[in-house]
Amino acid sequence: MTIYAYSDGGVRGRNTRNVETWGSFKVGDRPIEDREFGIGSNQTAEVNTLIACLTYIWSNGIDNVVVYIDSQWTFNTVSGIWNVEDARLKPLVKRASELMRLTGAELEWRPREEIVAVLGH
Repeated sequence: MTIYAYSDGGVRGRNTRNVETWGSFKVGDRPIEDREFGIGSNQTAEVNTLIACLTYIWSNGIDNVVVYIDSQWTFNTVSGIWNVEDARLKPLVKRASELMRLTGAELEWRPREEIVAVLGH
């Protein structure tokens, strides 16, 4: 049976590189999990939330997971389609990619409306 997870990060304030970041994710029928990540950018929020989601999946031994995200940048960098130029983001993308391999999860881009319907943001 396939388990569907939803992951979305965001920022408080203007979408710049130095704002408070946070995110939430939901795995299957489990409750929504919220996380705070400190100062960063929308991209760091998106990747940190994906890392938190995948770590949760790994820690709980959940198999056959498809993770839905609405960030095309995160999808393309974690999938290896685009290169990461920003030195702050390289280790995050690398960790997310490693967790994708460890968990065996699949990553799929979905329209924002689908993520909002589940996570509320």
